[in-house]
Amino acid sequence: MVRSDTEEITVTCGDDLVARHARCWVRHQSITDPEHASAARQLREEVWQQQAARAHAARAALLVPDSLGIEVEQRELGSYDRMFTLIEGGGGKEDT
Repeated sequence: MVRSDTEEITVTCGDDLVARHARCWVRHQSITDPEHASAARQLREEVWQQQAARAHAARAALLVPDSLGIEVEQRELGSYDRMFTLIEGGGGKEDT
């Protein structure tokens, strides 16, 4: 329950006092407990660190070619030159 008078605001839940602060008459003003603001800041920093760690892990996984366990044959580059007749012996011709 929220109760207010001209000087003070009190918030209770059952018989427990949850909040009490001086009344503020400024429009669009929020009253925040400094401990709550600190806890929220710490939680935001933890989320940012977790997101950065996940992004770093994702980038690192992209840089590792066999991270998926797929083996790919690696050929000597000259074999492609011969295959596309860029050098002697290409197009089914043997080197002389």
